[in-house]
Amino acid sequence: MPSFPPKAFRSIERKNTANIRRTQSRANQLTDVVGSFMDITAFVSDEGAQQARSQYGELADAIGRDVYIDINGWHLYWRDVSIAKDVKLSELVAQSLGPRLKRVQSSDVDELLGKIPLTMGGGKTQVPLLSVTPQYCVRSLHDIIENAAKDAY
Repeated sequence: MPSFPPKAFRSIERKNTANIRRTQSRANQLTDVVGSFMDITAFVSDEGAQQARSQYGELADAIGRDVYIDINGWHLYWRDVSIAKDVKLSELVAQSLGPRLKRVQSSDVDELLGKIPLTMGGGKTQVPLLSVTPQYCVRSLHDIIENAAKDAY
C-alpha cells in the first residue's frame, strides 16, 4: 500500500472537500430549478389554472396589460404569451405571487422571473424571463404588486 506524506494527504483532502462542496451547491441549484418547474406544472394543470383565474384575475389582468418581453424591439405583452393551453404568462406570475402578496419583496419578484424559463427558436434556446423583460417593465411589475398588496387589505 503506498504511503503518502502528510502534506500530500492534506492537499488531497482539501481538493476532495472542495469538490464535495461544489457538487452540493450544484445539487441545491438543480433542486431549485426542479422545484420551480414542479410549481409551474402544478399551476398549468386544469385545477391550478382555474383557481388562478378566479382568485388572482385582476392581478393577472394588470400584469398582462402593462408588462411585456422585448425581443429585438418587438413588445410581446405577458397576457399574450401562452405557457400552456389556456394559461398565460401573466396568470402564472399572478398565481405565484398572489398568495404572499403582502410579504413579497422586489428581490422575490426578480428571483421568480429568473426562474421562469422561456423557450425560443422552436426549442433551440431557453432564457430566463428576467433576461427578456425590460427593466422598465420589471419596475412596473413591482409597482403593480405593491398596489395590489395595498388594495388586498
